[in-house]
Amino acid sequence: LILMPDGEGRTAVADAFKRLDYRIEYAESLVETMEKMVSGTFAGIVLHLGFEGVSLAESRIHNYIKWLPMPKRRNIYYVVIGPDLQTLYDLEALTLSVNLVINEKDLNDINKILRKGIHDYENLFNPFLEAMSK
Repeated sequence: LILMPDGEGRTAVADAFKRLDYRIEYAESLVETMEKMVSGTFAGIVLHLGFEGVSLAESRIHNYIKWLPMPKRRNIYYVVIGPDLQTLYDLEALTLSVNLVINEKDLNDINKILRKGIHDYENLFNPFLEAMSK
């Protein structure tokens, strides 16, 4: 689920996820986003900080995702994109309760960033997820 204003950045993000065999869906408003998230399950969610026009702390979408029950949340690869974030900075991602942070200026390298981010995520969490499934 890609939650970004229409434009080149959104196209680049969608193309990068398509290359990794994700099926892409978009939402154009807060109401549509919440309807999709309540009724569906997503393997990945990308939220651009410009989507709602508020800070991440005030974002209803972010707060909804952040407080999802862990059995559902741990299966979502959650990416936040914004102008003041430090791309691939794990400590920032951890403090924001997301899996990957990307500075919007780095979207030209989204394919490399996404592959590295997902690779790191899988290396860290796959053993945990396997143990949980047993």
